[in-house]
Amino acid sequence: MNGLMRTARQRPVLSYVVLTLLWSFFFWGLILTITPAGTLLEQPMKPAAFGFMMLGLIGPTFASLICTRLIYGKGSIRALYARLGMWRMGVWGLMIVIPLLINLVQLAAYGMLGGNTAINIGERLPMGLMFGVFAGLLEEFGWRGFMQPHLQKHFSPFVSALIVGLVWGGVWHGFADYIGIAQEGATKLALILLLGPALLTAYAVMLAALYNKTRGSMLACVGFHFFISFSGLVFEIPFANDGERVTWALISVGLAWAVALVIAFAAGMFAKAPDLVPQKV
Repeated sequence: MNGLMRTARQRPVLSYVVLTLLWSFFFWGLILTITPAGTLLEQPMKPAAFGFMMLGLIGPTFASLICTRLIYGKGSIRALYARLGMWRMGVWGLMIVIPLLINLVQLAAYGMLGGNTAINIGERLPMGLMFGVFAGLLEEFGWRGFMQPHLQKHFSPFVSALIVGLVWGGVWHGFADYIGIAQEGATKLALILLLGPALLTAYAVMLAALYNKTRGSMLACVGFHFFISFSGLVFEIPFANDGERVTWALISVGLAWAVALVIAFAAGMFAKAPDLVPQKV
């Protein structure tokens, strides 16, 4: 135990990332023993595969709880979760709806250009709500609650957000997308890169600004993440072909990065950030 505590205290970010990936990849790897990559979301979804998917999703927050307790001791987990009650966000709290607006703008633009936008919102709503709530609560206490503030001890918020985004979107989410995305070959690779490291790193920049400007409100970060998953599922465009899917993924990335850079400059993310690491209470 002393060795684990020493390692976590000396290398908090590395310890967190390794633990997250080991946990999530173990359970997600078990999915591939049940169903081939790309077939996970085919209906009806296999119950065991769904269970392993949800267990893997726990990884970021599970790792944050372990590392927080090892580093800061008794009371630290309560201090971390107390940030879920920080509801006074000011004007920066309005940021939580940005993912929803981005997805609605894309859907409207696709329709204006002649695409089919007939979607059954009622049919998609239960899954969107479920994934929105679970993704926010099971991920944000790790990526923003632990990793972002620890990186900010050494780097600017912007650089820290890039690192978080590449681990979150490029490595962790990349494996999840490999399992979940149905397309094959170059299309699958393009979608993994665009929807993972490219898009989620832009969202990581926005989330870092939101985290810092709300003084570490996890309620704000969970709400933002809810709208990433919820609106991405409920308002997903029914593309006519894979070429359209990749093209609009590129558009989504460009739009998200335009918003992210405006927010980064407005939030002063290129300078030293306040210390918002949850401490022992």
